[in-house]
Amino acid sequence: MIRFLQFILRPLERIERGAELVNLMARHDAVVVGVFNFTGNVGGPGFHTFYSTALKFLERDPHREVSFAVVTNKAAAIELGVFNMPVIRLYMWNETVEFVHESDLTVEGLTKWISHNIHQVTVWITPPGVKSLTLSPYVEDGSVMVLFTPRNPLHQFNHYYDLFREVGLEYYNCDNDHWVNDLMYFLAKNRAEMENKHKELEEKCSLLKEQTKYSTSPPVQIVQARWINESSCQVMRIRRKVCTSLGFTSGNVDKIMEDITVSRNSECKELLLATKNQPSCSNIGEIFRFHDRCCDSNSRVLCNENQSGQQSLLSLKTSMLTGKGDDRSASALTAAALKENCRRLRRAQSVHSPVFARSDYHNRAPPTFRGLACRTNKTLSLLAMDSLQFHQFAEGLGIDILARNDKTGAIIFNAGLESAYILERDVSKDSLMNFIMNFTEGTLNRSLRSSANELHSALNQYPELNIKDCKNNSSVVCVQELSSDTFMQFVMDQNHAAVVLYHSPYCAFCHAVSHHFLTLERYFRAVHNLTFARIDGENNDLPWEFTMHHYPTVLFFPAVRKSESRVFPQHLPVTVSNLVNFILGNLGPGIGRLEGMIALCVSWEKSQDDTTAKDCIDRVRSESIEVIANMLLQYRTANFKWQTFYSNSANRELSNHRRMLHRHSKVLLVKLQLLKEINLLLGSVHRLNEKSSEYKSVQIIFERYHKFARVNGEIFLPSRQQSSFKEKRFIKDEL
Repeated sequence: MIRFLQFILRPLERIERGAELVNLMARHDAVVVGVFNFTGNVGGPGFHTFYSTALKFLERDPHREVSFAVVTNKAAAIELGVFNMPVIRLYMWNETVEFVHESDLTVEGLTKWISHNIHQVTVWITPPGVKSLTLSPYVEDGSVMVLFTPRNPLHQFNHYYDLFREVGLEYYNCDNDHWVNDLMYFLAKNRAEMENKHKELEEKCSLLKEQTKYSTSPPVQIVQARWINESSCQVMRIRRKVCTSLGFTSGNVDKIMEDITVSRNSECKELLLATKNQPSCSNIGEIFRFHDRCCDSNSRVLCNENQSGQQSLLSLKTSMLTGKGDDRSASALTAAALKENCRRLRRAQSVHSPVFARSDYHNRAPPTFRGLACRTNKTLSLLAMDSLQFHQFAEGLGIDILARNDKTGAIIFNAGLESAYILERDVSKDSLMNFIMNFTEGTLNRSLRSSANELHSALNQYPELNIKDCKNNSSVVCVQELSSDTFMQFVMDQNHAAVVLYHSPYCAFCHAVSHHFLTLERYFRAVHNLTFARIDGENNDLPWEFTMHHYPTVLFFPAVRKSESRVFPQHLPVTVSNLVNFILGNLGPGIGRLEGMIALCVSWEKSQDDTTAKDCIDRVRSESIEVIANMLLQYRTANFKWQTFYSNSANRELSNHRRMLHRHSKVLLVKLQLLKEINLLLGSVHRLNEKSSEYKSVQIIFERYHKFARVNGEIFLPSRQQSSFKEKRFIKDEL
């Protein structure tokens, strides 16, 4: 608001020399210059329209990225190549456009002309606090490079944005234009002098602060005089002269008192004490006496005892000639400007301290970078955003911008391709140019956002739990929350199958499906080597083959063949029964489905009558018989092959194969024995529950089965790590 009101009070800049235009071009993205024939204090034709346009354009450009300036003398106009007035021109980084439609010289027509013709190398983006299409024109055209850096509106400069503009000018300088080169040189030189200018202003403000301690202004009194004649005005003028000459202000009366304290002139002391409490000059007689006895013609206090002579009041210098007491004098205006700049500096530092990074303005761009936008079809739109006000945009793109050096970072993203590339190095001229060249050449690696790096968790994220601890607690349902960093390790683990729910914090239907997913995990929690997890697909980027475009989505990853993952059909309603059938179907015929069916019988035990519970056990027994039949077939096949190779034991390779077949046959026998025990236990019960001894015995057998299967795989695959001593002993006992 402070900066906006300053632009309202002073909407136009003044150009008296051609070099001032270059200075405005360095501080603004474009400059609209009006050259008018001023007659006295009244603007020429078109000036008032130009002035009103400068005010009106603040509605579209509140930060004044497009500056408005007027030329006030003919010499500057001739230097800019203007001989006939009025003329309105739009100066941009690579061209100058002149307004020629004199008949359309209105506020609306001029505003429309500026908006239609302006084009910028870099643009500050300020999205409003509501849904808008601010980013759409840039994102829809292709790839976008965004620089996130603090933007303090009360600072006259921004180091990183000027650096960004310089890189952008070099990127689009296809014709090696000398005007663009001069503008880049001026930007680089100005960046190098920023820190010195800031330090100089801080020193002036510190000195002004020290002076203010000893010379505070007296309170202003407004008196409404109804009857004023010449004599009263004369008395007021005399009082003003005397008080000004004596320096009677609330701050320096004490200073004068200190100077006279060491004096031996007792009369001066007495007179000063009598007039000390009268800074308003109410007792004019005492002030006259003090001035005649103790002051010389230059209004200096004399403290010598031998001081003699009296000076006439008429010999005092008037304040109107010296500028003292005149608020519109040159010295007063200079002091007021310095005071205002210091107030802005203090306010700016309370928002954010200025940033001065390492100046690499002398580094020249490589020849391969100059005009790169014209030699490739991967053109970039260069945008900048305030990292303090819009840090959530950077976090949404995968950058923890508040933890970066100087809270500054850069990213290139393409919304259509759903790809983003983050600049990992600190922002500098070299890093920005190399970043753009690597993107153009296609050598950058896609950056994957991860919710694990976010400061705030998802809206419906489960609380963090220890999976091992909650597995042993029957009252807690355990579903692990995945991120981009943990997803691949979780789903690619060969020791278990995984069921993953893709959700989004902005998906209302995902909340209802999450309840079904928790119920599903509660049913299958007793199944060995089957785990459940969720991932926020909106805030976690995954490789293309694992990216989902619809939420919610349920994926099943088998234990061994991960490439044979299955997606829950989109045309089916997401219900508990459909999800149960989906899991059982993907567990496959074998021990996994058998274990899942037993887990369902136990989970549904309280909601079933005796007949339904008995029917559930019978179905499990039928499944176990089918599993035993399939395993017997495998055993007979392995045994037949082993007997076939028995006679060819002279061949070393065949002999090794025969030993492996013999070993495999023994393993199948152990598995058949364990499955037989499960079938016999199920035949002795009509209902299973979590606390029954039969169910606990079944779980122990399943644990032995999976442990034996895992160790068996380690024996027959020499590339894997060998099993422990206890596991080897277990195999030996079972065989």
